[in-house]
This record gives sequence, structure tokens and C-alpha cells, in this order.
Amino acid sequence: MAQTRAIFISTLLHLSVPLILIFLLFPHQIHTQPATTAPPPSSSTTWPVDIIDILKTGKQFNIFVKFLDTANHLGKQIDTQIITSTDGVSVLAAPDSAFTSLPSGTLNKLSDQQKVRLIQFHILPKFYSLDDLETASNPVETLAGGEFVLNFTGSNGQVNVTSGVVQTQVSNIMRKNFPLAVYQIDKVLLPLEFTSKARPTLGNKGRPNKTAAAAPKNSKEHSPADEPSPAANGEPNSAGRMSQFGLGLAPAAVVLFCMGVF
Repeated sequence: MAQTRAIFISTLLHLSVPLILIFLLFPHQIHTQPATTAPPPSSSTTWPVDIIDILKTGKQFNIFVKFLDTANHLGKQIDTQIITSTDGVSVLAAPDSAFTSLPSGTLNKLSDQQKVRLIQFHILPKFYSLDDLETASNPVETLAGGEFVLNFTGSNGQVNVTSGVVQTQVSNIMRKNFPLAVYQIDKVLLPLEFTSKARPTLGNKGRPNKTAAAAPKNSKEHSPADEPSPAANGEPNSAGRMSQFGLGLAPAAVVLFCMGVF
């Protein structure tokens, strides 16, 4: 009996030693590994992006933000554009002081559709860095589409923008990371299409359409009544030819009368 117990203890010791060694050498394989969690987003993460929140941090774009909220919810459209488009978006935001410096009644004279176009005119459907704006190929399209375009010029980091009516400069960079760039400008960009100096209609090759050009002041519409008469061109008409024929017969009649023919 004692011999059997000794054999059992010896066997148990032989089996336990390898297990102890494994536990000591490879403890990470024995303990249960914790569940893997996603790493926290880095500081450079650009999602999500909310244009309204960005402008509100400036605390001087209340009027512009109000237009973004009310004008067909352009703020949400910009956020959607950022997510769905690979081109990004650029916003030229005018501060409250720019709106209050407009001539009295300027905004009140605009229809609801024009107010939407006005804010769309300050949005570029593409991401532009400041260097991109400085060397942009003019004209630059806006979210308003059509003839609502802008022209950019600049040098040494200073960028100017003109709408054809208003010229101002990019005075501050509020956000410069793709996919959304936000710039502060000093004036409200009024479109040329809102004035009497609208751009001429362009033909297929980008040239002014001749049919849309105004006629010269001294020109008259061509009509049959304005065509010169044949007599005016030195060609006698039928009445003139008959008169000349009658005058030619008068001297001949006088000579015949004197000769006693009549």
C-alpha cells in the first residue's frame, strides 16, 4: 500500500513540473485576453464635419448662419456634400459687419430664391486650399451654378475675390483641412446677375451671342419700306421712262407742224 502511494506521488510530481514550467514561462497564454477595443480617433480626424458649428465658434457669422439654416437648409446640404463627394467643399463666409454695411434694403429686395442663390454664391463645390485659390483657373464655379461664377487673384499668400460687382479679400482661414475649407471674407459677394449689368449670353464657344447684343443707336431695322427705290439707284421706273418718252416726242411734233405735215 505504501509502495503504491509512493508511485502515485512520484507520478503526480512528474506531471505537475511541466505544467508549472509552462505557467511560469508563458503566462499570457494562460490568462484570458481582454476584448479588443477600437483606438480612439486621432486629433486629425475630420469626421464628422458640421459647417454650422464651425461658424458658430467664430461668434460673428450669425446672419450667415441664419441664411444657411433657412435658405433650403444649405448647412445640411453642405454636410451631405462633404460626405458624398470626393471633391470637398469651400465656404466663403461673410461676417455680420459685412451684411450690416450693405445699402439699406438690399436684402429685403431679394426674393426667396435670390437669397438662396446669394448664399450658394459663397460656396464652392470643391476643396480649395489658400494656395489653390491664389492660382485658381478663372472663372471658378459656385454652388449657385450657371453664370454665378467668381474670379480669384492673389500673390504672396494674399487672395482677392471678385463677383463682378464686389471685390474683397480673404482675411482669415477658419478651417483648412480636407474635405472642408472655411474662409472669412470682408464683404458680401453680390452676384452680377442681381444688377442691371448682367453678363452677356454666351454662345457655344464662350463668345457673346450676336442675337443678344443691342443694336447700334443709329441703326434701323431692315424692312421693305426702307429699301431704296430704283430711281434712287439711278434706274428710272416705269413712270419715269414714260415721261422721258413724252418729252422726246414734243420737239419732233413741232418740226412736223412747221413743215406743213399737220
